[in-house]
Amino acid sequence: MNITYRLFNIDEENKSKLFDLYRNVYGDAAIYMNRWAWEVEQHPDIKDIKIFIAECENLIVGASMRIPLKIKANDKVLNSAFSINSMVHSDFRGKGIIQNLYTMSFNYYPVLYSKSTAPGMYKILIKMGYRIVEPDTVLTSILSITGWSLWRLGWYKPEIRIDDIMIDQKKGFNEIEKFGAEFDEFWDSVSPQYPNIVVKNAAFMNWRYFRIPQKKYRIFYKKSNGRITVMAVLGQSGTTAKIVDILWDRGKRDELLVTIDYIKKICRKCGFLKVLCWTPMVELRDSLKKKRFIDSGERDNLNVMINNDAFESFSVGSDFHFVLGDGDSEYLS
Repeated sequence: MNITYRLFNIDEENKSKLFDLYRNVYGDAAIYMNRWAWEVEQHPDIKDIKIFIAECENLIVGASMRIPLKIKANDKVLNSAFSINSMVHSDFRGKGIIQNLYTMSFNYYPVLYSKSTAPGMYKILIKMGYRIVEPDTVLTSILSITGWSLWRLGWYKPEIRIDDIMIDQKKGFNEIEKFGAEFDEFWDSVSPQYPNIVVKNAAFMNWRYFRIPQKKYRIFYKKSNGRITVMAVLGQSGTTAKIVDILWDRGKRDELLVTIDYIKKICRKCGFLKVLCWTPMVELRDSLKKKRFIDSGERDNLNVMINNDAFESFSVGSDFHFVLGDGDSEYLS
C-alpha cells in the first residue's frame, strides 16, 4: 500500500474526489459541497488556499486545508494560515496520515494556527508540537438568571431569532449591510494601535460575514462625531448571542465599554439568555469583565505551531487581537 502526498490543484483538478472523501468520513457530502462554493471559490484570497492531500492508487485518502491568514506584527505582515477541514478515509486511519499532512504543511509557513474542535485531533496537535495560545477561555454574561436557570432545567424553551435584534441609530449605532471604503479607512486608522492583529479589509469581511450561506450575523458601527470608533459582529447559537468580531479605536476605550453595554441591552431585549465572547487579548478581556462577563472555563482550543524562533511571541495570546470569527470553529458550530 503506497501512500503519496502532494498539493491538490484547486484550479485544474476534479474536486469531486475531495467530496468523495468527505462523503466517506461524514456520510453526506452535501454540506461540504455547499460550503466549498463559499469557503474556497468565493474566498478573496483563493490563490493562497492550499489543500494537502494523501493518495493511494488515485484515491484521495486524506486531506487538510490551509486558509490564508495575514497577521500584522509590529508593522510587518506575515503570511500565515489556519488549518481546517482535516480528514482521513475510514479504511486508512491509524497510518499517521494526518500527522504527515500537517508536517508537509509546516514547510510552507513560519507560523500555523488551528482551532481544534475534536478532542482527539487536539491531542494529536499538541503531540506534534503545537502550543496552546493563552488565555483561551470564553467569557460569558448571563442576561436573565431566571430564564437561564429555567432553560437549564428544560422548563423554558424560548424562540429567539437574531433577526429580531433592534439596533437604534439614535444612540450612535449604525447597522451595515456591506463593508466598504468606510471600513477600510477605519482599519487603516486603528490597526497601528494593535501590536499583533489579524489583517482584515472590506473584501475579506464581506466574504466572512455577509456571503457565508449557513450563518446570519448582525453587524454595526458605533460612531462618534461621524467617525467609526467600534465595529461589532453579533452571531447566534441557540439562546446565546455571540460577539463574533469586534474592533475598536484603542484611544477611546469608553466607546468600547459603551458598546459592550449596548450589546447586552439589545440581546437581553431580544430574549437571549446570555452573551459570550472569546478572545485572548487582555485589554478586551478586561473590558468584558468590567461589564460583568465571567470566565466560563470553556476553551476555543486555539493553538499555534512556530517554525521560526523569530516568531516566538506569536504564541503569547495576551498581545494578540484574535476573535471568535477567526478560523473555522465558529462558522462550523
